[in-house]
Amino acid sequence: MELSRRGPLLIAEAVYLNHRGPFRMVIDTGSASSSVPRAVAQRIGLRPSYAVEQVTPAGTNLVAASLLDEVKAGPVTRRAMEVLILDSNIHAYDGILGQNWLAQSDYLLDYCHRRLVVDPDPPAGGVRLTLHYAEGRPAVAARVGGRPTDLVLDSGAETLVLFGSAPTTSIATILTANGPVAVRTSKVNVEFAQDGVRTMQAVFVSGSGRAGLLPLAGFSAVYVSHRNGVVVLMSQNP
Repeated sequence: MELSRRGPLLIAEAVYLNHRGPFRMVIDTGSASSSVPRAVAQRIGLRPSYAVEQVTPAGTNLVAASLLDEVKAGPVTRRAMEVLILDSNIHAYDGILGQNWLAQSDYLLDYCHRRLVVDPDPPAGGVRLTLHYAEGRPAVAARVGGRPTDLVLDSGAETLVLFGSAPTTSIATILTANGPVAVRTSKVNVEFAQDGVRTMQAVFVSGSGRAGLLPLAGFSAVYVSHRNGVVVLMSQNP
């Protein structure tokens, strides 16, 4: 599936929801659920059916949800898929395709060629890591600043996001689905198994006990196999 790219975001240009569209949807591996803004839900006649908790770096919020009969993007069709109905869309697109759309297949996010390949052959090179899950999202183990840390694979993140205190006083603001949140910034050393140390810019959010967010746009490609429990990170982009 060919994708366009806006900064770190990969966008599927022709997504059909309940046979209506096309819509422009962000591919977001860091979102456990897919979502649409209320305006899109109204356009396709989708009404809220129940409520679920949405967790972001800004905190937890109760949001409306419903089931889509069909979601079609390129050659991939999903049926009876949950979608959150948000009051706004922080990416200014028509919605997000999250893990409940992605996780039904293995996939390769190819940033160099701006494409999503569903059920590809595993890549020959790259850093091979064990896949596990954090809050319903794919994650890998790393050492950040010398400490063991779980990092969620997040194609929607612009920078490495960590939870806890930062060794600096620089302050910035990031946007989340639950609104803006103040963060502190610093550079940290990150190590993956079978890989050397790399220095990454990070933002630190207040809190503890949560997995960090690894920005996938810093790699040329990322392969995720839910069937075999494997993640492959291909060479880091300059």
